[in-house]
Amino acid sequence: MVEPDLYKYLATSQLADVTTEQLNNASKSTYINASNLEFWRGPITVARLMQSTRTYCEGYPIPELSSIKTMAISDAGSDTLKPTSPGLYQIVGVFSSAAVSVQLVDGTSVATIASVSAGVPLYFPTPLIITPTMYLQIANASGGAANVGVPYHTVGV
Repeated sequence: MVEPDLYKYLATSQLADVTTEQLNNASKSTYINASNLEFWRGPITVARLMQSTRTYCEGYPIPELSSIKTMAISDAGSDTLKPTSPGLYQIVGVFSSAAVSVQLVDGTSVATIASVSAGVPLYFPTPLIITPTMYLQIANASGGAANVGVPYHTVGV
C-alpha cells in the first residue's frame, strides 16, 4: 500500500483555506509509526508553518493591523468586537462617553470583567486577547447613548 504524500492530502484545498484545526482533526484517529513517518512530517511541518506565519513574533502586534473600533451604543444596547477566524486581537483599552460594562462572551455565557466610567479610559495592564470564540462585548445601561472606542492590535491572522 502506498502512503499518500502531503501534496495529495492538500491537493483539493488552497493552503490559505486550510486551518491548523483541520490538520489536527485529520490526524486525531491516526498514529505515527515507521511506515507513515514521512507522510506525517509534511502535515506537522505545514501546521507549524501556518502557526508561525499567522502570528507575529510570538504575540506581538502585527505592524499596520492596529485599529480603533468605534461604537454608538443606545441605552440598554450592546455591541461586540470579534475577530474573524482564525484571528486574535489584543485589546489595549476602552473609552466611553457614558458608563458601560466590558464583557467577555463565548457565544453562550457573558462575564463582566470591568466597568468604564464616562470620560475615564480603561487600560489593560496585561494583554487581553480575544478570539472568534471568546470575544469582547460592550453593554450600555447608563440611561443614555454611549460613544465607545476600543483600540486593539491584531496579533494573529
